[in-house]
Amino acid sequence: MFGDEMSRLIGCRPNFVRMFFTDPKLWLKCQMGVIMNPQYRLCGPHAQPKEARRIIMKTQWAPSGINFIQLAMLY
Repeated sequence: MFGDEMSRLIGCRPNFVRMFFTDPKLWLKCQMGVIMNPQYRLCGPHAQPKEARRIIMKTQWAPSGINFIQLAMLY
């Protein structure tokens, strides 16, 4: 929660709604994978979206039923 609030103040919080429609694979990694610092480099001041996307996409992730239940609870 602290990271989300700070990113909102700084202006680097990713727009997950837009991401869902423009880059669904990245959206899925951000929503279902681990929270990583590169997520806050996707937009905002000093953003490096290409590098951040590359790091997020190469991160190992093992989907499970629990992940999908948690995602359903968010929305």
